[in-house]
Amino acid sequence: MSAYAISALVMVLSLFFMVIKQIKGEYALAASSVICLILIGLAINLIYPIIDYITSLTLFGAQSEHFKIVMKSVGVALLCGVACEICKDSGENALAYGVEIFCKCEILAMSLPLLKEILDLAKEIMEK
Repeated sequence: MSAYAISALVMVLSLFFMVIKQIKGEYALAASSVICLILIGLAINLIYPIIDYITSLTLFGAQSEHFKIVMKSVGVALLCGVACEICKDSGENALAYGVEIFCKCEILAMSLPLLKEILDLAKEIMEK
């Protein structure tokens, strides 16, 4: 599906969910969450060829490890964004903030090996 078709479908569904929200609010939240998961699935299908192409460009060794860390961080960030928005839509702003903080800490923890390598490289350059 194209971005135009997805955008049109989501706009129509959002109007539909507004009507459902007035009748039964919990059904609208559940339905929008399901649609959101379906959109994530469609996006993942689009991302696979891109990941395969970028993976073919990376070299073996340390650079492929860097690529894995970056891709995991991007995945965590996207998942966090979706989870936060679902929490905000359900009126749980504090829970959304907690998820956001947790995901930021996880990304930071995943990127610590990269930070260590950068600092080691800077130290090596300064010693020359």
